[in-house]
Amino acid sequence: MVAVTIEHRIIITVLVIISIFRFIFIPLILLCNVQPRHHTAVVFDQDYQYILILLLFALSNGYLTNITTIFVTKVVEDHEKETASSAITIFLGLGLTVGSALSLVIVRLI
Repeated sequence: MVAVTIEHRIIITVLVIISIFRFIFIPLILLCNVQPRHHTAVVFDQDYQYILILLLFALSNGYLTNITTIFVTKVVEDHEKETASSAITIFLGLGLTVGSALSLVIVRLI
């Protein structure tokens, strides 16, 4: 059995907090000047604001994906590492697929 150390608990807590804070990007992106616009107001009307929001969103996505992928093999037992890596890959692909499908709905909401 792999012991979860204090350092592991801190990393897990930080990952969860960053993941929760990423939800703030949803209304921020919806308030950008994206066309066509039918239902929501524009708060961020400059292109640099939109680019900055997407840059922060992309950086946080890459950071969380890499840290999680690296960290998962450190908290499972040796005989479970291959299965854990496969599960991470499957759920990453599933999340990307669901996110792409939801983007079609979000465009209709704007």
